[in-house]
Amino acid sequence: MKIKEIVDSKTFKGILIGIALIIMIGVIFQVGQTVGYQKAAFSYRMGDNYHRIFGDREEGPAVGMPPKGLVTGHGVTGKIVQINLPKLVVESPDNTEQSVVMNDRTEIRRFKQELTPGDLRPEDMVIVIGSPLDNGEISAGLIRLMPADPRISDK
Repeated sequence: MKIKEIVDSKTFKGILIGIALIIMIGVIFQVGQTVGYQKAAFSYRMGDNYHRIFGDREEGPAVGMPPKGLVTGHGVTGKIVQINLPKLVVESPDNTEQSVVMNDRTEIRRFKQELTPGDLRPEDMVIVIGSPLDNGEISAGLIRLMPADPRISDK
């Protein structure tokens, strides 16, 4: 039997397709595992650094953590409770506090208007989008200042 006959056979082609499918399934599984690990690692680091980020609290590190799921690392929505530039502490509607770090590339906007970090005030409602840091904080890419009354529009 010659090599050309083997390569042209249906059995050989079926084996190649099977191997390719197994490799694709393995790659997809590995991507899912990596994404899940990154999300769990951020949540874990957030818990480890809770006291360092927010100071000692009588309630303990579990207070304010969501009862289900993991803490998200890519953004937060809520009220600014503390400003210590370049950091903010934002309290989400479920009473979870998240530390946000700004840098010189952070965009701060209210509607189409560009703002500066000095324009932010405690009690302002914000939406923060950024990336997780290893210490459990969020590096802000965009901070969107929301109007106090959601019925207000940009006139």
